[in-house]
Amino acid sequence: MDHQFDEPDLRSYLGVIAHRKWWVIGITALVLGVAIAMSVLTDPVYRAKATVQTVGLNDPVAAVTGQSRNGLDGNRLAQGEFAYIGGAEMHFNAIAAATGQVDNPNEMVKIKASERQASDSSYQSTSVVDLTLLSSDPDRAKLLLNIYVQTYLGERRASDQAMLLRALAGVEAEIEQLNKEIKAINDKIDPLLDQAVDAQANGNTALADLRRRQYDDKRADVQPALSAKYTTINNLSQNVNNLRFGLGMTNGSGASVVSSASVSKTPVSPNVPRNLALGLVFGLFLGVSLAFLRDYFDDSIQSKEQVERATGVPALGLIPKFDTEESELVAAAFPASPAAEAFRSLRTSVKFLGVDRDMRVVQVTSPSPSEGKTVVAANLATVFAQAGDRVVLVSGDLRRPRVEELLGVSLTPGLTGVLIGEVSLPQAIRPVDGVPNLSVLPAGMPPPNPSELLSGERARRLVDVLAQTYDLVLLDCPPILPVTDALVLARMADTTLLVTSAKKTSRRGLDRTVELLTQVGAPLVGVVMSSLSKDATYSHEPYGYEASMSGRKAYDRSYDLISGYGSQPETGQVAQQPPADAPLAGQTSHLPAVPGNDHGPGLWPSELPGRG
Repeated sequence: MDHQFDEPDLRSYLGVIAHRKWWVIGITALVLGVAIAMSVLTDPVYRAKATVQTVGLNDPVAAVTGQSRNGLDGNRLAQGEFAYIGGAEMHFNAIAAATGQVDNPNEMVKIKASERQASDSSYQSTSVVDLTLLSSDPDRAKLLLNIYVQTYLGERRASDQAMLLRALAGVEAEIEQLNKEIKAINDKIDPLLDQAVDAQANGNTALADLRRRQYDDKRADVQPALSAKYTTINNLSQNVNNLRFGLGMTNGSGASVVSSASVSKTPVSPNVPRNLALGLVFGLFLGVSLAFLRDYFDDSIQSKEQVERATGVPALGLIPKFDTEESELVAAAFPASPAAEAFRSLRTSVKFLGVDRDMRVVQVTSPSPSEGKTVVAANLATVFAQAGDRVVLVSGDLRRPRVEELLGVSLTPGLTGVLIGEVSLPQAIRPVDGVPNLSVLPAGMPPPNPSELLSGERARRLVDVLAQTYDLVLLDCPPILPVTDALVLARMADTTLLVTSAKKTSRRGLDRTVELLTQVGAPLVGVVMSSLSKDATYSHEPYGYEASMSGRKAYDRSYDLISGYGSQPETGQVAQQPPADAPLAGQTSHLPAVPGNDHGPGLWPSELPGRG
C-alpha cells in the first residue's frame, strides 16, 4: 500500500495481505506450531469436583433451639459459610488435617469454591458450593478433595456442637436463676405458715388463724409470678432435653455432601482444539498486523503506479523476474519466454517515443547498484538488433563493467583506451556472437578518474560518431546516486531510461535520482521496472509463446517467412537475419578513418558534423 499516493480502501488492504501473504502464513504457522508444542509437551491436568450443601433445611441447631435459619438469616449464614469454605483458614485447617495422610498436602491451596443456586425446590434457602481442584494426578486430586470436604464437615459439626453446648449451658443457667427467684419468693411467705403451725401447737388458735390468713393472702399475691416461672422452667427443661438429644446426634450440622469428589475422564488442560483455535486466530491477527507494519515501513517501489507517480514519466517496460542461472541475455537465449516478450514490448515503447524526437542515443541507468540496468541494456540492445537495427552497446560503467560478461566479449581494448588515445574506435568495437547487427564497445581497463574522462570533449565526439554510424546507441551507465558518471553522460543522450527494481528501489532514492536528473537537464522519458512478479507484468495471461507448442511452432514458421530462411531456429538460438546492404554492426570498416592527434592514432574526424 502506497502511503503517499494510494487512498486506503478494502482493495488496498487486501492487496497488502496478498503481497505479504508469506508473512501471514509463516507467522500463523509459527504460532500454531507453538500451540501444538504446548499442547503436546504440557502434562495433562484433570479436574476433581465435589459438591457440598453448607446450610440445610433440617439444621439440627435450628431444630433444637427453635430458631429458624430460613429467609434473610439463612442467606447470611450461607454467605458466611461460603466465605469460610473457600477461605485461607479452611485451607490451612485442611492441610493440617491431611498432614500424615498424603505427601505434600500443600496442593490443597489450589482448591477453589464456587457458589451456585440449586434449581431444585428442596434446596431453597440453602447454599450449594462446588469445590474443584486441578491436578496432573487425578487420583491424588480426588483424595485431597475428599479430605478437604470431610475436614469442612468435621469443623462444621464441631462448630454446631459447640453452639449447642453454649445453648445448653445458657438454658441451664436460666433454669437455675428461675429456681433461685422462686426460692426467694417462698422464703418470704413460708415463715407465716411456720408461725401458724407454732401458734396452733401452743393452743393460740386465734394467732394461728391470723397467720394462716396472712399466708394465704401472700400466696395469692405471688402465685401468678410463681406459676409463670414454673411454666418457663418446664419449657426450658424441654429445651435442655432437646439440646442433649442434638448433642447425641451422629451428624450434628446442617452441612452435607451432595456429591463426593469425582474426576473427569478427559483432561481439562491442555485443550487441544481450543489451543489450535486460539493459535490460529492469534497467529492470523499477529501475521496480518506485522504484514501491515512491515508494509508501512517498507520504502521500496513495488508497483507500476508508484513508480509513475514518483517519477512523473510513464513506465515503458515491465520486466518479470526470470531465472538467470543459464543466461541473463534472455532475449537471445530464450526468445519465447515472457521476459523476452517484455523486452520486445519495451523496444516498441522506445520506438514510439522516437516518432517525434531524435532517439539515436539512449542512456540506461538506475538509482542504485544491482537494480538490473545492465541486464535491461543488454537485452534491449539484443531485441533492437533482432528487429534489424544496427545497434552498438557502450559499456559506460567504467567502475564495475558487466556488459562484457553478459555478451561474451573481452574487457580490453575498450572505451577507456579510445578516450585516452591508446586504440582507435574501430579497434575497440566488438561484434556479439550469435546476435547479428549488435556490436559492443567494452569499458576497457578501469581508469582512476572515470567522471573526468567521460565529461571531456572526446567522450561527446565519440558518442556523436557512434550516433552517425549506428541506428541506435545504448549507453550502459553507472547508477546515479553513488557516482556522477551517469549525470555527465546524460548530456550526451537523446533519451534517458531509468531502471528500477521492484521491492528493492527505495522511494527516497528514486525521488533523489529524479531530482538529480532534472538538475542536469537529462531527457528522462520513461522508467523500466525489473524483477516484477508475473501478476504485476500481466504476463500470467495464457497468450505467450510458451503457452503451447503449437503457438511456438506458429511463431517459428512466421519468423522463417519473414527472414527468408526455411529452417526452424533451434530452442535457445536466435534466427539468422538475411544480410542487409548496409554494413552490419560487426563490420567496423564503415567507421570513418580519422587523422591522429597528440594522444594517439587517428580517432576523431577533423570536423564532425552535428547529428540531424
